[in-house]
Amino acid sequence: MLYELVCIARNHGQDGVRDLVRQSALFVLDNNGVVRGFQNMGANLPLYQRIKAHQEWHTHGWYWAMQFDSSPSTMQSLLTNLKLDERVVRATTISIKS
Repeated sequence: MLYELVCIARNHGQDGVRDLVRQSALFVLDNNGVVRGFQNMGANLPLYQRIKAHQEWHTHGWYWAMQFDSSPSTMQSLLTNLKLDERVVRATTISIKS
């Protein structure tokens, strides 16, 4: 199935976000998925509301998205891993019908 991952990362600079994106893509590829593309939606953007994640309040974040094909179990595992990662403020996946 085709999915889109939308993620808000902590604003720790380009290197931190690059590693997070690379780790997410490699997770999909290692589990027999296909990464179709990435989209950088902006750095240091204000959040729509304050978000508490990993025992810290956040007001700004780095928005990015990744489109990928994978099995539903791979998508769920990726989302679980991202929610446990301290660099991630919020992450969600959207199923896209193709």
